[in-house]
Amino acid sequence: MYYRRSKLEKVFNENNISDVVDYIYNMDTNNYKQMKKLNTWFIDNWFQVDVGIGVSSSEKHKLNPIFRAMSEVFPEEDEDWANYAPLHRGRVSKSFQQKLSVFLFDVPHTGCVNLGKYRGLLFQAYLKEFKGDVVATEKFLNNAERIKIPDSLVKLDFIQDIAKLAYGTRSWSLDKGTAMHWGWERPTAAGSHIDGFVFIYMKPTPKELLFSVNGYMHHYEDVSNGREIPGFDWDEAILSIEDLKVHSLYLFPGENQCRYEVILSK
Repeated sequence: MYYRRSKLEKVFNENNISDVVDYIYNMDTNNYKQMKKLNTWFIDNWFQVDVGIGVSSSEKHKLNPIFRAMSEVFPEEDEDWANYAPLHRGRVSKSFQQKLSVFLFDVPHTGCVNLGKYRGLLFQAYLKEFKGDVVATEKFLNNAERIKIPDSLVKLDFIQDIAKLAYGTRSWSLDKGTAMHWGWERPTAAGSHIDGFVFIYMKPTPKELLFSVNGYMHHYEDVSNGREIPGFDWDEAILSIEDLKVHSLYLFPGENQCRYEVILSK
């Protein structure tokens, strides 16, 4: 685990998760210094994970008691939203970099354009849909703004394994634009030939929801008078999810990056 020490504790390990939980339950939520100390801990351990600071992905589940405590102390006004709202998650996976595109195209992409030139599984699946018409297949793959990955490919184990990128204790958002920023826009701006993902989970359950952050965000802004950035994004929700399936998959070609939208279900 990579961890940058914060002011709240000297050493981070499993044994003092309970210390953080006790701090949350016993703090004065209207005391600016106490709230700032807590907020600093979340910035160090959660907010900056995209730059390699904080708890590693494989150990985020250890923070579940902390998020449950936060949910009780800073409740969300609309407690039923998780029953009907789809949630979104943007993700770029270094360990999965271009592996999906290699699977679909049979070679790495060097810019996700003119996809009809690749003769891999995606081309062969659409060639069947176009009844063996090579020209029509090439034209479609070269010009489509959105390409549905055929169900015959989605059911394969390799594509189903993509769902594991959304497993465990992770951040989700009510705002699809936030997910697109983290999964699509930032990597594209960097000019990288990689794969970016936006996951959409249609029916989250209350059991899976650990913490919806807006109640905390409102309170911290009031207490701090806007002096610091809260350690979360607006409309962020922390969920703990396992055993999802890829229901459907869409490819959005781009100048550098292949952007994928992954619809998940139980």
